Amino acid sequence: MCEGYFRYHSPVIEAFLTSPFIKKPARVYFLIDTGSDKVALSEEDAQRMRINLQDLAKTQSVGISGKPTNTYILPGVDLTFTDFSNTHNSIHIHTESLENIAIIEGLKINLLGMELLRRFNIIIDFTEQKVELLRSEFGEGAHTGQTIMLPSPS
Repeated sequence: MCEGYFRYHSPVIEAFLTSPFIKKPARVYFLIDTGSDKVALSEEDAQRMRINLQDLAKTQSVGISGKPTNTYILPGVDLTFTDFSNTHNSIHIHTESLENIAIIEGLKINLLGMELLRRFNIIIDFTEQKVELLRSEFGEGAHTGQTIMLPSPS
């Protein structure tokens, strides 16, 4: 299970991104966006991770504005989610692999779109302010998971 939370009244989840093109891997937050087909990274976070856009394939995409926008394709991306459980005194590490994600010029927030979300059963509880992504047994795509048990408090 991957746990998220609400930020500015919107469901988000944090992940640690790695790719051969990321010079400074970092933890970023993603808006859970069922209206987006792809996983997309903001220019600001791409710069923070020291991704050289000139090293990436460039294309044009049309988003909600209807205008063509420069889009860079970041290949070989792993998103690693970590969850701490007070109940079980453990840390769960879950990594999802994607062939690529988009870096979109002018994008202000990272988007976790259906390309990845369709691998999960999703719970977004506005009343409890809770977000959970549960890996579906039918979810496709490469992934790994590991649970680390922590020592019991003395």
